[in-house]
Amino acid sequence: MKTKIKNLKTFAAIVAIFAATTSVFAQTVVEPVITQKDSTSKNRDTVKFKIGNQKVFIVEDKSDTTNRRDTSKDHDKFKIYWAGIGLGLNGYLNANNETKIPAGYNFLELNYPKSINVSLNFFEQKIPLWKKHINIVTGMGADISNYRFENKNYILQSSSNFTSAVYDSIVSFKKNKLSVIYLNVPLLLQFDTNPFSKNNKTVHLSAGVVGGLRLWSHTKQEYEIGGTTFKPKTHDDFNLNPFRYSAMARIGYGNLDLYASYALNTMFKKNEGPQLYPFTVGITLIGF
Repeated sequence: MKTKIKNLKTFAAIVAIFAATTSVFAQTVVEPVITQKDSTSKNRDTVKFKIGNQKVFIVEDKSDTTNRRDTSKDHDKFKIYWAGIGLGLNGYLNANNETKIPAGYNFLELNYPKSINVSLNFFEQKIPLWKKHINIVTGMGADISNYRFENKNYILQSSSNFTSAVYDSIVSFKKNKLSVIYLNVPLLLQFDTNPFSKNNKTVHLSAGVVGGLRLWSHTKQEYEIGGTTFKPKTHDDFNLNPFRYSAMARIGYGNLDLYASYALNTMFKKNEGPQLYPFTVGITLIGF
């Protein structure tokens, strides 16, 4: 008779021990175990036993792949879209979701084309939810938010209990900006249409929140006197909130992502500055 098992050697050892024990009492001859290739199939090994007059054949069918990993799906990898280098524009909205600056804070009006955002997202991780098409995405990154002021000669004051600026009439400034560096941690829900590989790109969408911790902030001006260029910097918190909580949406194809974020809390601390909510729009190059 023939019997198929998955663990050939273990079963063979058990049969041999059982047969040997039986032979002590029944004086039955047990022939040694013989392992050979089954000539009818390259995927079979056969072990033969002779217990008394009874022959036992144990056949291992190696073609059985029930519990084997399906390597044909190894290429079916779904990529997450956070790590990369981004470039965008910064701005802020008032409490009415308008770009109009509150009265008394005209010194914060922006030169939008030059209010550049640069992001470097250096770590990403996913938590699969549904058939590799839906993932939770997290990670870590940093961004530099530059706010280039339209009124160049208004200098933002440091070490003040309230956000204010003074007008400098002595020199003519070429540039005047506020730069803020944040450490960001995202929590996004991402949907992918297809697996991602060299020859099979995918449309991907994600949305969620991003928490930001302010690391550094400074103002920088640029002006020229007697042919010499000066670029003074002033490091201070400028009454900025130490934390930023933003809603974010991203959509992309292949290695490119368009993103937009909008802060859910104010840029400045409560009662220490105007009620402004920063936003950013830009594009990310993914691929590391």
